[in-house]
Amino acid sequence: MHAHGSIFAVFAFLLAAPAKADGNQKSLILLTEQNPPAAYRDEATGQISGLAVDVVEGLMNSAGISYSLSMLPWNRAYRRARSEKNVCIFPANKTPEREAQFEWVSPILSGGWAIFKRPDSAISISDFADLRRYSLVGKMDSTATDILEKELGQPVARAVDDVAAAKLLYGGRVDMWLSGRTSVVQASKEAGLPQPELAFNWKAAELGVACHVGTDKETLELLRSANRERLDVTQTAANP
Repeated sequence: MHAHGSIFAVFAFLLAAPAKADGNQKSLILLTEQNPPAAYRDEATGQISGLAVDVVEGLMNSAGISYSLSMLPWNRAYRRARSEKNVCIFPANKTPEREAQFEWVSPILSGGWAIFKRPDSAISISDFADLRRYSLVGKMDSTATDILEKELGQPVARAVDDVAAAKLLYGGRVDMWLSGRTSVVQASKEAGLPQPELAFNWKAAELGVACHVGTDKETLELLRSANRERLDVTQTAANP
């Protein structure tokens, strides 16, 4: 995908269709977590911003759906999306285990999980089995950490967030760090540490909006239609 075409497509989509206003306007509660660059609270403005936030707010406006947007710890946000109608959480990894647990509007971003090492590390990983020779850390309450631990068949250390995980890696407490490909750069920067090196490219991931299974069907179809249109615009811009 060409960068200029992709950026143009995003802006074209965001400006394409203003929100409709009528007496029967649909409404959703949107929840996200601190997960830069996908979603974060801007220190200067206090506003919730990020790549995923821009896409989802564009979808809401295009579909004419009113919404509230809040930032919560992932556990709390996830529980609410599982238990309350018309509550959605994003960006969420669309895994086989989660697919039937939510109604999905996806993809909004592409991402994935990878294993990182310190730049001065001599570790060399040629296949997944090699990981079992080393200690790893992942983010607490992360599906990726749970899956990695299950597939390895051995414990993976847990850190409260990616910044804490980076500090464990550079402090020599663990050999490698499991993180999202898009989040590792910002987490290292916030920790005041060098960028780690890619040790093993583990799993690709599709990121979407995960809504409670009882969410209004018409609202969901409006969002899905808006997302299909966005993807069409992006594809056209990438392949003129």
